[in-house]
Amino acid sequence: MSAVEGLQILEGYSNHYVDNCCGAAAAALLVFDYILTFDEEVEFIWSSSNYVYVLLFFANRLAMLGLTVGSIVGMLPWYSGLSCTVINWALAAFQIFTLFLWGIISTLRVYAVSNRDWGFTLLTFCLGMTPIVTNLYANIKAVYFPMVAFTYTYCGGDIEYSVGVANRLIITTRACLIASDLLVVLIAWYQLHASVTTVRLSVRSTLATVLLRDGTFYFVVLLMLNIGQVITDIDIGVFYNPMPYFTNPITSIIISRFLLAVRRLALESQGSLPSYFSRSYETEQCVVRSRQRSSLPTIAFNTGTISQTVGDASRFTMSIRHPPSEGSQVYSAVSSPERYDDWAADEIVELRRVHYTQ
Repeated sequence: MSAVEGLQILEGYSNHYVDNCCGAAAAALLVFDYILTFDEEVEFIWSSSNYVYVLLFFANRLAMLGLTVGSIVGMLPWYSGLSCTVINWALAAFQIFTLFLWGIISTLRVYAVSNRDWGFTLLTFCLGMTPIVTNLYANIKAVYFPMVAFTYTYCGGDIEYSVGVANRLIITTRACLIASDLLVVLIAWYQLHASVTTVRLSVRSTLATVLLRDGTFYFVVLLMLNIGQVITDIDIGVFYNPMPYFTNPITSIIISRFLLAVRRLALESQGSLPSYFSRSYETEQCVVRSRQRSSLPTIAFNTGTISQTVGDASRFTMSIRHPPSEGSQVYSAVSSPERYDDWAADEIVELRRVHYTQ
């Protein structure tokens, strides 16, 4: 063995050791987050009758489990090209699945906060799905094989395309993810920023606050991770880059925390009712009065009510649901013998910031 070959083997072993340490740290992070959020999962998700929420949440839990197991299994020695290919493809599948879930969550957020604007919704969806295509291509064109470093065997890899193509794939993937996240944040701030400080109803819009505050924080975290992955992919290479060990688990954790936060707000707004979409009202009798609404929307993922006592008058409840008609009216309910319960229980609800006049 020449000195050059020895140095190459030593460098490969060193890179694999760093990858193993990062994989172990990522697996520990995922397990730790699952332990921290398990009680919230039981309280907020297990009792949910909204199957979309349940499906998204447990699909993300499956992705977290796959990332954890894949990171641990990748640290073990494998002795054939087939076993190396299967292990790397299995981990890549859960990484791609995490990107898919994040793209779906981003698309739903834009659909809700943009007043169901299909242009922005489709743009967000396309940007979110582009990394899936690039990752599939990169994995199809990758070749995995066992490598021997002294007495230890681990899986290495190579690509069947040029370094220039690899760099373009990396930049395209991360640029689309950044653009998708940025679009979500910009639309949320444009549509919801006024709702955070709106006090005309003396009710703080906690959902809008969470969407803006947490959404901006998520964007900053993922932006740093995406930029870091571009730099390390170009500098180190795609096979010995430890950044994906953290980027995908943190994305999965963000999805879990976001769904739990929205679900928590939904239950708090309904007095911790076990059912997410409730048709109950504080008043048994209501009359519908139309009010002119402004053009600044906010959103909610639950059906909620805003209540207020006016002087000595009876308590009234204003429904913040999408109205059942096509008109540009929003409805408030005060004491009277009429109720309306004809909204769909499973729709994503638009809230509107409303200017009230007597």
